[in-house]
Amino acid sequence: MKIIRLLLSTAIFLTVALLVIPDARCQSIPDGPARQVSLSGLLKELKLEKQVTFLYEPETIAGVYVPNLPDRKLEVKAILNAVLPPAGLKFRKVGKCNYIIKKGRNWRKSGPAHFNEKPGEPYQKKKISAPAFHNIFGRVTSAEDGQPLEGGAVYLKGEGLGAIIGENGLFHLRLPGGRQTLVFSYLGFEDQEVEINGQHRQDVQLKTTSAALHEVVVTAVGIEANKRVLGYAVDNLSMEDIHYSNQTNLASALSSSSAGLWVNSASGSPGAAASIYIRGMHSIHGSNKPLFILDGVPVDNTTTGNSTQGVDLSNRLIDLNHYDIERATVLKGPAAAALYGIRAANGAIVMSSKKGQIGLPRISFSSSFGFSEVNRLPPRQMIYTQGKYVNGQASYMGPESSVSSSYGPPASTLEYDGDPDYPYDTNGRLVPKGQGNGAPANIYDAYETFFVKGGKMDNHFAISGGMKLFDYYFSFGQLRETGIVPHSAFERYTLKGAFHVRPIDRLEIGMSVNLAHSKGHRMKRGSLVSGIPLGLFRNPISFDIGNGRKGMAAADYPEAYLFDNGQQRAYRGNGLYDNPFWSVSRNPFDDSVNRLIQNVSLDYELTPWLHISHKIGADLYADNRQNIFDINSGSHPNGRIELQDIQSGNINSDLLVTAENEIGASWRLKSTLGYNFFGSSLSTRETLGDELKKQGIYHISNALYTSTQENLFRKKMYGAFADVMLRYKSMLYLNFTGRNDWSSTLPRRNNAFFYPGVHVGFEFTELLGWTDGPALSYGKLRLSFTRAGNDAGAYMTDTYYNFAVAGGDDLLPGVEFPAFGVSALERSGISGNPFLEPETSTAYEVGTDLKFFRGRLEVALTGYRTISTGQIVNAQLSATSGYIQMPLNAGAIDNRGIELMAEGTVVRKGGFLWDVSANFSSFRSVATQLPEGMPEIVLASFTNLSSMIIEGQPYGVLVGTAFKRDKEGRKIIGSDGFPMVSSAQQILGDPTPDWLLGIRSRWSWKGFTLSALLDVRKGGDIWNGTRGVMSYIGVSEESGRLREVRGYVFEGVTETGEPNTRAVDLANPVNGMNGIYWRRYGFIGLAEEHVEDGSWVRLRELRLSYQFSPRLFRSSRPDITVSVIGHNVWLATSYSGIDPETNLRGDSNIMGWDYFNLPSTRGWALQLNASF
Repeated sequence: MKIIRLLLSTAIFLTVALLVIPDARCQSIPDGPARQVSLSGLLKELKLEKQVTFLYEPETIAGVYVPNLPDRKLEVKAILNAVLPPAGLKFRKVGKCNYIIKKGRNWRKSGPAHFNEKPGEPYQKKKISAPAFHNIFGRVTSAEDGQPLEGGAVYLKGEGLGAIIGENGLFHLRLPGGRQTLVFSYLGFEDQEVEINGQHRQDVQLKTTSAALHEVVVTAVGIEANKRVLGYAVDNLSMEDIHYSNQTNLASALSSSSAGLWVNSASGSPGAAASIYIRGMHSIHGSNKPLFILDGVPVDNTTTGNSTQGVDLSNRLIDLNHYDIERATVLKGPAAAALYGIRAANGAIVMSSKKGQIGLPRISFSSSFGFSEVNRLPPRQMIYTQGKYVNGQASYMGPESSVSSSYGPPASTLEYDGDPDYPYDTNGRLVPKGQGNGAPANIYDAYETFFVKGGKMDNHFAISGGMKLFDYYFSFGQLRETGIVPHSAFERYTLKGAFHVRPIDRLEIGMSVNLAHSKGHRMKRGSLVSGIPLGLFRNPISFDIGNGRKGMAAADYPEAYLFDNGQQRAYRGNGLYDNPFWSVSRNPFDDSVNRLIQNVSLDYELTPWLHISHKIGADLYADNRQNIFDINSGSHPNGRIELQDIQSGNINSDLLVTAENEIGASWRLKSTLGYNFFGSSLSTRETLGDELKKQGIYHISNALYTSTQENLFRKKMYGAFADVMLRYKSMLYLNFTGRNDWSSTLPRRNNAFFYPGVHVGFEFTELLGWTDGPALSYGKLRLSFTRAGNDAGAYMTDTYYNFAVAGGDDLLPGVEFPAFGVSALERSGISGNPFLEPETSTAYEVGTDLKFFRGRLEVALTGYRTISTGQIVNAQLSATSGYIQMPLNAGAIDNRGIELMAEGTVVRKGGFLWDVSANFSSFRSVATQLPEGMPEIVLASFTNLSSMIIEGQPYGVLVGTAFKRDKEGRKIIGSDGFPMVSSAQQILGDPTPDWLLGIRSRWSWKGFTLSALLDVRKGGDIWNGTRGVMSYIGVSEESGRLREVRGYVFEGVTETGEPNTRAVDLANPVNGMNGIYWRRYGFIGLAEEHVEDGSWVRLRELRLSYQFSPRLFRSSRPDITVSVIGHNVWLATSYSGIDPETNLRGDSNIMGWDYFNLPSTRGWALQLNASF
């Protein structure tokens, strides 16, 4: 630590020295008006600085001077838009780095060229004698396969005179007389110089070259850096793929996009949350989410209200419109995010918005329309009706019996009696065959009756442009998505405005405003008898939930779910398991969010080597929710209204001073010193209304008893940081980082903490001279050491009073006070700790970046280990203390993994291009230490299952009821022939995947592009509690298929160790309901029997696009692309439930729970993208 502090102190001293000692190169620049340069000179300078090529006829730019130089930090396109139109010139970009400059309509056609002899005076005319010319032509092909290279460039070295390589690789150029050198350039190939000395034909073959090594990424606090200089792993996400993903939630669009990213969607509900983690879990009770940054402002991505009983809520990243984002960089782990301090201990995703460029207004438009359908559902038996075993027989019992199970007789043995007054079925009651009117019993498919096709419309419009003094970008987005559940919907409207003003040289003032309004009409799910999947999946085949109607028609038809007396029409009668259509219409959940993300920035270049910037930003949103349970609902028979008002506000301010200069002939130093302030506030107000006076009126005034509670959480944090980069001969890169934070959530004695980092990048191919090797063309080693951490949650240092809760568990809700007009408080069972310290993460990373076959194949391999100590956990206390728990710094998590990214070109031939990119990651987080006397920590529990932290085990393992086994792991079978139950719960599974793999293939030919994203997950266990209950009730496919099996012998041994040979019947009516195998172990069964492998192989995305040639449009030359996009097109998995990409607990640290979750979707969309 002392060495690191010494290095940082030395680096800061050097930075200050740079600020004090003036650069000798700057002393010769006199004060006065801005200098003018010839256009030819400016183009030569831009060619060197920007690594681009300009093609033009000499007489086109001869004698033209630029009176006012634009900001050279602008893009090439913006600079040309500023300087060419005043001279009557125009340009066109060809390929990636070639610009053709031509005469415009206003170019003076009098013959003489134009020049300025006196700065600031009007253009004068002067004739220029034309040199002698001769013609040269030829063909340019690939040295690898001989294919012609159409669209490249050939130009005269040092002069800019050139032409575009045409069809079949042919070119024609008019050159001045004498000995000349031509340069041939083509994207993805090595430039080749050819000497010309009078010949008229010259054919050339180009060799493939390595990809650009100058990819720019945004690192900490908005610092831009060349990717090659970094000593840790970062990754630029493909915004093109994200834009074309057709995902509503930006988090969902990141699936399989980068190694180390673990994305999991809660469900297929419109607006449902998606959890995202980088390199697994690092904190036991703290946040494991990465930090999101938009234009330098931290963006709130919380999901408030994750529980087993409720709806699928949104994570707040959903408020961002990805069409407004131009670039996104993943900073993986503490190494890359050290300068963000505490908030970025889990990595960061840094996003930069689109902005205007100098030039004519540019309009872009995107519109998509699509549909979705259910992807996968739990299989159901379609043979046996509602009922149970009575007197040794399977007896039918209808809805009036309130029986929940489907252990009745087969439907084929029943018929209707034709009673027109029977309220549950228009065909009458079901009776044994021979006792009715002969009409056979219908078999109702509840899935087919209930689910509908969802739809989605997404539109985005933007206009941008600018002049020398300012630029602007404005956009509007509108999205509406309807779900597979009738009336479920999510809407979002976004408005963005951004502009930058340059009132004087070297000063830029910017402002950006993002407004978002979203609202959802959400459906209940999970452990809630008013939840839609619970009533739907348990419904027997003998009850028609739609009463003769299906889908939206049934949802809008009260007689499907409501009797005239106001009671429910449901398969268990009134107020037990809600009819799904009742839940849709009478148990609505609505939320509305208004959000503002705003920042103001100031950038000033004090000298060419010294820069200062300040940015202040705010992220504010208001979330209003209304949750309704109408009278006669199963969860609240007397009715209930829950109102929640959430107000969140974050303020962030960054001040940076950056100096960059040469140190001698071989070294270059870049230093950034900064200061940060971050403040957050979260307030909630909850109003409960119990016992509604009148059915169907959803206003708080309709409640007989009302009560309100409020909560307020505030936090402030201050930080000072430094980032120092030393570069030696573009070969060795040394990066030192350091940050000190002061947090208000920690006790004053422990609220200051320092986080250092050292990163090394070494390009060994530069040292060895292998930069142009036919096999290995680029090689770099990366080494990194960093410390970061998490602070405590708000108000953990003191003891407080809370509102009381009476009864309840994760299966049934308790009574939360205030309730029924009564308020009750109780002292918290958790004692505050005034000695808490921050959690600390120490990260080590080693990796290599390699490029083979002149860039045709690129590989990045990274290994890392992060040790998180001082974990803040709630340790158990002795009952004599008067408390149950107290937060302590006593836990440790060891996180380690490997990442592999590869991309390359498989085929490039005859205009056909096949590119493949792949990312692989494997990570494991293990609890290595827990508080003394506390071998396990419960993250969350259910009736027969818990997610736990256990010392020596992976993070969040699934622990639950299990079969009794011997030392060899064999089931012990009791004397009755059935497996016995263990007296202690066992570790049953690990929800963390063994590894993740994403493979994207892209095939391009002329204007067509076909892209496919294959997503593979190996491992990751899921508790399928849905199957357990469905089997208990008798509606699962398994309980129907095996119901009449007789003489079944369970594999295992007896209590004496002998092989089991006793035969049993799985569900013989003679043995009654207690003799049914699926009911022997309780309502949900043994957890062990329902923990399944969640592996999958899925075609997550399939896209076919066609880009229209600009040649079809003579004037505006727009860029138009039409695409057909499919998501979740194909899925292969052994999981027996819904799509295994699901989680009952939503966006939280608890993973791998499936208990009557809403299913995911698959679908297709048609998308149009155009820009003019």
